[in-house]
Amino acid sequence: MSVSIDYQNEPQQSVAPFLANRLRQLLSRGNRVLWLLSGGSGIQVCVETSRLLADIDISNLFVTVSDERYGVIGHPDENMQQLIDAGLSLPHATIYRPLTGKSIEKAADDFSDWLDTAAISADYRIALLGVGEDGHTSGVKPHSPAVHSDRPACSFSGEDYPRITTTTSFLTTFDEAVVQAYGPQKQSVVRSLVNNTDTTLDDFPAGLIRSIPKVTLFTDINKEDIV
Repeated sequence: MSVSIDYQNEPQQSVAPFLANRLRQLLSRGNRVLWLLSGGSGIQVCVETSRLLADIDISNLFVTVSDERYGVIGHPDENMQQLIDAGLSLPHATIYRPLTGKSIEKAADDFSDWLDTAAISADYRIALLGVGEDGHTSGVKPHSPAVHSDRPACSFSGEDYPRITTTTSFLTTFDEAVVQAYGPQKQSVVRSLVNNTDTTLDDFPAGLIRSIPKVTLFTDINKEDIV
């Protein structure tokens, strides 16, 4: 994997323009694009990216979150609800909301089926991803079923939330990932992502990012602290 690292003074402000530009390029060529959104620190990036796409045709854009916190539709910790509340607006795109009011198992099965169909029909797959201090990405937690599942999505009970998430086997089929990791607490995981290819995906699920052909990592960590 060749990871390009963006070292701008305010890297968080650079992600949305970069991502919007990539989506513009892809959609302008007539590509059908599957875009995975990120929750947490990625919410504002997604919202700003959607604003920057407001003047183009996005009818070939298929959008969903990379992982979701299970519960009733619209509960305060739902990633999709937080994105909507923050101002995400993608009219004419096809958007899938993983929470459907069904059981967690059925919701995960339906999500997996939608992802499978969307991925097959897409010409290009791009994801906005973060990296957790424990080495997770998307909702793929260390030693969780999402590391080993052969389906696009699965469910499990995490230590914080019951989760529905994309899986390692699905994310490694993506063409491109835009990854963000900020703050001194992320230094060790960024170093592991860039340099340590010996860790297993069970211990360090974010290592799956190394299998994605095109990766751009946005971070405020100094290069000498990584390599």
